[in-house]
Amino acid sequence: MYSYCIRVLFKTILAIAAINVFTPAQAAVLANINDIFLQSIRNTETGTPEVARTGAIMYLSVYDAINGIDLANNPTQGFEQYFTEIIAPTNASQESAAIAAAQEVLQSLYPQDNAFLSTSFNNLLNAIPDTSSKTIGINWGQSVAQELIALRGSDGANLSDPYTPNTSIGGFDGSWGSQQYRNVDPFSEGIDLSDFTASSPPDLTSSEYAEGLNEVQSLGELNSVTRSADQSEAAKFWQQAGGTSRPTGVAFEIANTYAQSQALTLQEEARLFGLVSLANIDATIATWQNKALYQFWRPRDAIRSADLDGNPLTTVDSQWEAFRGIGSQGSSPEYTSGQATFAGAWSTILQNFNGDDNFDFDLALDTLGSNTVRSFSSFSEAAGEAGDSRVWLGTHFSFTIDESLKIGENIGQFVFKSQLQPIQPTSIPESSSIVGLLMLGGMGIIKISKSL
Repeated sequence: MYSYCIRVLFKTILAIAAINVFTPAQAAVLANINDIFLQSIRNTETGTPEVARTGAIMYLSVYDAINGIDLANNPTQGFEQYFTEIIAPTNASQESAAIAAAQEVLQSLYPQDNAFLSTSFNNLLNAIPDTSSKTIGINWGQSVAQELIALRGSDGANLSDPYTPNTSIGGFDGSWGSQQYRNVDPFSEGIDLSDFTASSPPDLTSSEYAEGLNEVQSLGELNSVTRSADQSEAAKFWQQAGGTSRPTGVAFEIANTYAQSQALTLQEEARLFGLVSLANIDATIATWQNKALYQFWRPRDAIRSADLDGNPLTTVDSQWEAFRGIGSQGSSPEYTSGQATFAGAWSTILQNFNGDDNFDFDLALDTLGSNTVRSFSSFSEAAGEAGDSRVWLGTHFSFTIDESLKIGENIGQFVFKSQLQPIQPTSIPESSSIVGLLMLGGMGIIKISKSL
């Protein structure tokens, strides 16, 4: 099996090969697609779970379009297709296929943003010389995307599933407009999301619950004197509210930062984004299932009703407000945290793909703009801060963050180990067989995979 640990050992060799083989246009095609996708998300103010679903449909279409062309040219040199069984043309442009697939998905799902999408994607396609390879690639990419769009058309994302506020002590007594995502069909083949059900939150009368409530009551309060300046910045940095790329869009921003620093083939890069998108959407569905299962209250309600929780270690504050903003506490049940689950998932995919957790990178996100850059030395460091930021923002308990990160990590491991796997290389014959073939005049063909 193709080993990414081996790939890490040969980064220098791969870098030299990439310089000789791949053009700047090839290296930038997925980065450009990613930029257009995230900007369209901002333009349309798409919600957090929908960003994950759209990203998965788009990136899996792009992956199958690119990977399918490679497999058509050499069936032993790629990865398993995600869904399509259509045989790709061998003389198609991978770049035009990727662009066309992404355009087909986004214009189908976001017709209201058609002007921006048409202009942006046409600019990318116009940069590719007009040849028959380009035309064939466009047709192939469109057909792949149309097939996946149709496949996911009845997955449950658009069904009505209104939430009934839970008025009991400890229940989430608020509005939740996207509860239907708890019933969306998972994207990963063979996954059973019941395997990723969270353990019950601590009992309201327990010391663990009191510790979590007292922590967020102090650190997450609107005008907290215990929250540090760095914690305040991190809380707003990761917030990613309406009009941003959203917490699920962060997965693609970090994946792109990583991809652009590596000597990846276009096919490998497409696989990376495909894996991240799978972990991202299935982490989203699992989170929504856990939220619906437990319907746990947010810190703001919990603190304002601490005199009713039966816990002598908690103190009521009827005027308490979260750092998120006055009157704002989160638009879904608290347990589990989407942000932390997503972070656990994308960080695990990237750790496995890279071969280890070590990766120095800078990141700027929408909420605070390009002038605020936070630096990290590993994927897990970024994921941990993303999770903790919800405590500092005043919207989650730390026990929720710990459980959510673990669930996300487990989903990431499942996806990396089971989805979009390398094509198994043809076995190398035993030495005696090789001698036999030579004695027969070399009539056999020995296929040796690049994975070795």
